Amino acid sequence: EKAKEHIIGGISMVIFPEGARTRTGKMGRFKRGAYQIAHDMKLPIVPLTLNGPFEVLKRNSLRLCPGKRMELIIHPPIQTDNLSKDELPELMEQTRDIIHGALWEKYR
Repeated sequence: EKAKEHIIGGISMVIFPEGARTRTGKMGRFKRGAYQIAHDMKLPIVPLTLNGPFEVLKRNSLRLCPGKRMELIIHPPIQTDNLSKDELPELMEQTRDIIHGALWEKYR
């Protein structure tokens, strides 16, 4: 509910669907929260693929590792305004496939 209040207040948000950094750098299981918010508020989902953050900023650290490469890919938005709640698992799968398809091989 707090996230919805921020969005209503005009704050843009990035919500990572895994909910936490992984221990391996590989993509983890997606959680429903971000999708539920997008559905409830009829907001688009903009899939983002991040390659390299595991190397640049280690888990549980605030120290950046210089000389490491990171890439951000911004995929086309997916509209949610005509989706039913029952279609959220399909939306989660669709965005996971989009993000996974753009990951560097070592993060797949």
